Amino acid sequence: SKDGKGFGFDEVMTLELERLDARYARVVVGVAIQQRTEDRTFADVAHPGLRIREGYTDLATEDFGGVRGATAATVAEFVRDET
Repeated sequence: SKDGKGFGFDEVMTLELERLDARYARVVVGVAIQQRTEDRTFADVAHPGLRIREGYTDLATEDFGGVRGATAATVAEFVRDET
């Protein structure tokens, strides 16, 4: 929901890590607020949040409370097993 009042998420990203070439051992995922004419931070966004899932299992949830004054944040890091 773009206004934070409805159900669901404004933006969704799907990562198919199993399709990633073996040369890549690490993937870092970040979120950035697109600036308009004025600076916007996570505090300016109604109900900011994220959920990282594998299938139906929640791996992480976040409300950006720790970075409310930021315009961007690293939200996940996936590292390939060495085996």
